[in-house]
Amino acid sequence: MTTHLHVTRVQLGLPKRNFEQLAFVSLFLPPQLNAKIMLTRKENDVEELRRRVEEAKIKLGSEMKLRDNAQKELKHIRDEVIDKKINATLVKKSLSLLETRSPNDS
Repeated sequence: MTTHLHVTRVQLGLPKRNFEQLAFVSLFLPPQLNAKIMLTRKENDVEELRRRVEEAKIKLGSEMKLRDNAQKELKHIRDEVIDKKINATLVKKSLSLLETRSPNDS
């Protein structure tokens, strides 16, 4: 009984000619050796996925820190705008009070 490798040449990074040679050779491998090769490939795939997950976690952590910093900065800017609006309103009211006073009132 022969077993076939269900791996594309793109996955192996081989040009078409080398992949066909590899597939042809794998037909003549003993089933145990072929199973070991497949197991090793699957283990490598699992390790690659674990590495990708770790990279994604690191990226997510840094993006969350950036988001938190942006939210803090936005809150600070909003507070500054509110303070400036309050000050502008107070100045406006004090100017209008000065204008309403007549020179005779002093």
